[in-house]
Amino acid sequence: MRAPRSGDPLGRDPRHRGDPECTGVDDVTSNEDNIAGVPVSGLSLGGGDDPEDVRETPVQRARGQVSDTFRNPETSDLTALVTQLRQAQSALLAAEERTVIAEEKLKKAEEAGRVDALTQLENLAGIKHAFDQQLSDHMRLEERHNIAIPVSAVIVDLDFFKAINDNHGHVIGDEVLINTAALLAGSVTRKADVVARIGGDELMLLLPGTNADGAQTIAKKVQDAIIQYGSSEQGYGIGASVGTATCDSSRDSALSFETLKDMADKEMYKDKENKAARLGLSAKEAQMRSRSDIS
Repeated sequence: MRAPRSGDPLGRDPRHRGDPECTGVDDVTSNEDNIAGVPVSGLSLGGGDDPEDVRETPVQRARGQVSDTFRNPETSDLTALVTQLRQAQSALLAAEERTVIAEEKLKKAEEAGRVDALTQLENLAGIKHAFDQQLSDHMRLEERHNIAIPVSAVIVDLDFFKAINDNHGHVIGDEVLINTAALLAGSVTRKADVVARIGGDELMLLLPGTNADGAQTIAKKVQDAIIQYGSSEQGYGIGASVGTATCDSSRDSALSFETLKDMADKEMYKDKENKAARLGLSAKEAQMRSRSDIS
């Protein structure tokens, strides 16, 4: 093979000049000096004469960076960041789970603190908590519908309970108290009604939405049930003094749990004193006697 002429930088055979199959070669030859001085970025690759057509776009650049990142996952900053985010997310989920468990334990502890261990009724703290919640709900209803929602309370103090403990022992006394508490719990059927043991032998019913007549009806029903139970062999002569109190509206500025309880307490002591007076005894003296002593 013959070597190209040394004067032709492109190594073309001068015999091909003017050959129809090599059309354009002369043009390239005539502009070869100019081509050598044109920067690559200025060339058009078929997209037009605008130099911007061959520049790398930001999207292309970003895609290239992402591609490079995942080609080298062990050393990439993005992979490290993803790993850190996943670890942080796992730690956050674990912390949230611990918080939920702690809140559930706290709620159970608070609920346990509002229950009387012997009778399993609400205790004083429990019935007060229920009152506060119901009062808030009723106030909103009254304001929204322009109505008045009454709330009533019944205090039940067991008669002759001390004599039962003294004569038969505290085990029997506890049994009588548990059975009496069950009678009270069975005397109300509405979910909103609350029955509680608020003292040694003192019980209370909270009756939202119940007016004065309704509260007195329930108090009489409870009293009769306890006296009937006391007449049985298992009742050991237990009796009950009752008192009721009613506030006609939850929006009454004077209404509070303590106020309602104190009002019902005063009525209960009146009932106790009236029964003792009929026997010629003071309320304290009547409590010290057994039912059989004064019947």
